[in-house]
Amino acid sequence: MKRLALVLAPGFEEIEAASFVSIFGWTRAIEGLEPIFVDPVATEREVSGANGLLVRITNRIGEIEPSHYAGAAVPGGAFEKGYSHATDTPVLDFLRAIDNKGGFLSSTGTGSRALAAAGILVGRRATTFPFADGRHRAFLHECGATVTDGPVEHDATIITGNSPWVARDTALELLSALAGDRAVAAVKRSMGSK
Repeated sequence: MKRLALVLAPGFEEIEAASFVSIFGWTRAIEGLEPIFVDPVATEREVSGANGLLVRITNRIGEIEPSHYAGAAVPGGAFEKGYSHATDTPVLDFLRAIDNKGGFLSSTGTGSRALAAAGILVGRRATTFPFADGRHRAFLHECGATVTDGPVEHDATIITGNSPWVARDTALELLSALAGDRAVAAVKRSMGSK
């Protein structure tokens, strides 16, 4: 059994978080697949999303062991709603610990800023939210990433998606990395994809 940490910060984009929860949730419902459990993690006991969804956290960063996770996903969010906390020191330390043990890290939208701030994207291809006058792309570049225009970028153990619109595709790419193409095909089929 594998576990994926879903790293939430205030103002997280709900559709981005839900994509990881739903895609990986299907692994627990399909016979013959190894289940991958998603644990929402944060520094606080409650986290409010960009559109008001309130999530109660039972696994607080700083109280959990990063080595228990095969990887982490970081949904992006709205900075005007507190998302800057995605780059707080405990979050960055947690992401570095997963990266140091060879775990997979994924982000969507502005979530790539957390990976960049942790120093994980140095010399790696990554994408991020392309709007907001390019400030997110500039931040990744300043942190040493090779910024691409692709909707989803996969470089070794790092998978980034550029927007809420591609969160599902990003989650499927992470599922492929953790469980293989057979798992992706089974989940897509079960969810109604042809």
